Amino acid sequence: MNESEAPEKPQGTSSSLDAASPSATIAELSANIRAVIASAQHSIDVALEHRASLIAQFDALYRTPLTSQDALALILKHIDAMAERYVREGGWANCISALAYPVRPPGSPLGDPDSSSRRQPLCLSDYVAALSPNPTKRFEAFSSEFLNLSVGYSDQDGSPTSMSGLCFWFGDVLKQKLQQHWDRIWRGYRPHDEARIVATAEEMISKCEELMAMISELDQEIAIMQGEIATAQSAVRANLQGT
Repeated sequence: MNESEAPEKPQGTSSSLDAASPSATIAELSANIRAVIASAQHSIDVALEHRASLIAQFDALYRTPLTSQDALALILKHIDAMAERYVREGGWANCISALAYPVRPPGSPLGDPDSSSRRQPLCLSDYVAALSPNPTKRFEAFSSEFLNLSVGYSDQDGSPTSMSGLCFWFGDVLKQKLQQHWDRIWRGYRPHDEARIVATAEEMISKCEELMAMISELDQEIAIMQGEIATAQSAVRANLQGT
């Protein structure tokens, strides 16, 4: 075979060798990792959009007005809960203590000389003063301290507030009267769109719990993908430092 007839060198051999070089391999690997990161970030963006939709559904449910019957059920349950709180947190012990060791202002039988003095127990002089038709100082057994009739949200300091004493002593009467007159009481407060409220409070609570479970699951998936992205980014930086 003549030298002129020798086979030609394949085209592209040099570029193939370049592709197989370490620098080219690292570049390709980094590009692949970046593609994985971009894909994962896109999945995160989709998941976050879905999460925002679930949060919006949850908020909408929480703003749904209650029906008349659900509003009544709320108040009846609240009365029972406050009565139980009054017992659980020692409300009756406090009120009986206040009655058993009453505050006696100066001028009353066994009047306390100052607020720092030790209170004397309930005694015969208090009995006489309470039943006297013309007492010089009126004896009040059933004060606001006894019934604990503070109104509104408690400051969560452990004291049995929010009308808990009233609910304990007279809760059954309150519930009976509320149920007897509820239609007249609630008439002026009905939501304009009450007819469109098709779910009960318990059904909406169940739906909210379902939404929260879905949100929690999404949060876990997002956290996993964010961890994968962080790992991939570390791999990219390591490859670049090795070039």
